[in-house]
Amino acid sequence: MKKPRSVSIISLTVAVGLALTGCSLPGSIPLGSPPVLIGDATQSPTDRSASLKGTRLCVINSSTSAMSILWRGYPNAREIPVGERNCNSGYETDYNVPDVKATLSYEVLGETGKVRTLEVEAHNFWQYQPGAKSVIIDSAGAKRGVCHDFSVGQSKFVDTGWLRGVMTRMDDSADNKEFEFALSDKIGEPGGVPC
Repeated sequence: MKKPRSVSIISLTVAVGLALTGCSLPGSIPLGSPPVLIGDATQSPTDRSASLKGTRLCVINSSTSAMSILWRGYPNAREIPVGERNCNSGYETDYNVPDVKATLSYEVLGETGKVRTLEVEAHNFWQYQPGAKSVIIDSAGAKRGVCHDFSVGQSKFVDTGWLRGVMTRMDDSADNKEFEFALSDKIGEPGGVPC
């Protein structure tokens, strides 16, 4: 007995649907989708909760120095023209790794060809208050600058001797804890707490 054509089409549709539901691989997640945590009951207790916000850090160049930023995870540095900003957001599951991290490079006026650097990072670790860090590395290899947990609206500063950086925690957005790091020309001598 011959099956009606509609039964054959329905059978084919059901078979394809069942096959596709078993083929959802992490690598097939569209770009721009929120991070997916893949694990099981043996996952480390330090892994991040899926409901925890990520972190967004914006660097603002209000100085007179030419500046570029190299974000972790990106192959090339990006210029930050005077008066402009460059932002990045991230979400790391390992609480030992900041959500966003970058190295700022800048040339001081009058020191053509000499490039100085400043490290910046921010995090929202699940068991601590959101925090951020901006440090200079002195000639002895010690790190000094801003390394602090922040409440909303709180600011801390670092003076490199050529630039002043002010790290501020802004109001949270829907997806992230928000930080701004505003750079201006030197105000004081190099300073900041040991980090």
